[in-house]
Amino acid sequence: MAGATTYSIVISRYSNFALPVVNTYVTVSTYTPTDDLPRNVTLYWRVRAVVSGVVGPWVSSSFHAPNPPYSPAPLYPGVNALVTTSTPLLKWAVSAMPPNAAFGYYLLQVDDNSDYSSPFLSLKFGDISTQYYTFAKPLSSNSTYYWRIRAVNTLGQYSMWRMSSFRVALLPPVLVSPAPQSTASSLMPLLDWKDVAGVTGYGLQASLHPNFSSPFISLAVPNSYYQITTDLPRSTVIYWRVRSHGNNLSAWSSSSFTSPNPPNMLVLLLPSPGATVTTKPAMSWQTAVLPAGTTFASYQLQVSVNYDFSSPVVNTTQSGLGKTSYTITSALSPNTLYFWRVRAVNTAGQVSDWATRVFTTSSATLSRLYQNNIYGYKFTYPDDAKFNTDSGSYAQIHLTIAPGTNLGEKYLEARASSGASGPCKSPEPSPTGVTSTTEVINGISFLHEEGQDRGAGNIWDWITYSAMNGSVCVNMTLILHSGNRDNYPTPPPLFDRAAETQVFSQIMHTFAWIPITTA
Repeated sequence: MAGATTYSIVISRYSNFALPVVNTYVTVSTYTPTDDLPRNVTLYWRVRAVVSGVVGPWVSSSFHAPNPPYSPAPLYPGVNALVTTSTPLLKWAVSAMPPNAAFGYYLLQVDDNSDYSSPFLSLKFGDISTQYYTFAKPLSSNSTYYWRIRAVNTLGQYSMWRMSSFRVALLPPVLVSPAPQSTASSLMPLLDWKDVAGVTGYGLQASLHPNFSSPFISLAVPNSYYQITTDLPRSTVIYWRVRSHGNNLSAWSSSSFTSPNPPNMLVLLLPSPGATVTTKPAMSWQTAVLPAGTTFASYQLQVSVNYDFSSPVVNTTQSGLGKTSYTITSALSPNTLYFWRVRAVNTAGQVSDWATRVFTTSSATLSRLYQNNIYGYKFTYPDDAKFNTDSGSYAQIHLTIAPGTNLGEKYLEARASSGASGPCKSPEPSPTGVTSTTEVINGISFLHEEGQDRGAGNIWDWITYSAMNGSVCVNMTLILHSGNRDNYPTPPPLFDRAAETQVFSQIMHTFAWIPITTA
């Protein structure tokens, strides 16, 4: 009715509306009972509207109530229950039939919308004793589903819907390593499993018991791996399991492995912790101690500028129980903090825990003298440098680099000229631009320039110090020749520019003018 704000509705067995079975108010012009009406009887109903606060007259009618089956109650899963299978079983109670009525079928519907606007499953079951349905196709994980069921008699009269819902759990993780029933290689293995979409994290447990009683690890972890941080007991079966965390917790994925019986953790000797060493230090450790019944295979040594030992500059193995030292052969970068570690390996491939320390390399030793009497200047350079050429006006000296990066070579160029008409500045090309400042070193004013040149996958970074002494111009240039990392199948680490150029600063602080002499 136009303008109506509420409706009053009454349903009764009696024409005078005594003892109503429904007596309620609604705000719309339709009404569906929420409980079954009396069966197989004549029912009287009436309704009136309220418009602008004025109660209208009753309008009455009657109908004969049907005699449908009684509503079958959903039994399993429970309301909003979490199921850990993607093909769950639905169970309902057997419907009861009133007298003088014959069963027709059950109607089952399943939807991922609570209003059942688009059920993806709608099935009929013609046997009244049927109580089960198992999904033939997997449902989506981490999802909520709504299901309802009702019974219909042979006259097409149906019971009210009885509704329920359930949640399908997140997918359980797939455990990767250690592999099931394998023997781990370390007493502190990495526990690893595959990522699961939609998770907020993972639950992890590890125990000495297959029923996971008294777990020694019971954690919530954010990533799909966990690094054990304390030694496991040796030669022991370890049970571990992981589940996905989120709105719909997954089932556990379980596995087991046997802890190894590796060599004991090594005792490092030299360099002492935090020591300052040369750029070619010697490292030593005590002889490995192995449990009875195991055999030594090798030592593994790593050196890196990164605390996590990513991109190690040294990664080597040494066979022989008595080979307990190693000397760096390619000079490390001077004045740099390095991390080093060693572990022992047995013939079963089982490894001890890493023994780790740090050291710092000293500044480069500059004891070799270059003296140019023709143009009147001198400087010192490192002992391990390689002198390539000297024509009087041009000298080139190759300097050592830290291995394992995209830096291919590093060299010093010393150029000199006299009577030049132009300014005393770097002769290096630099299509990408030059930066320049004035810098005074040992009382000498230098033009400090830096630039870069590129071509065919190569990069030349250069730094030049230029100074005049009378009519003589001297250019001291450091060239850093590296490769474009994008051209490598596996890009190497980017070289440490600050560390690689430090030696040039040391060289420049030894630069001095000397008297010009001629033979």
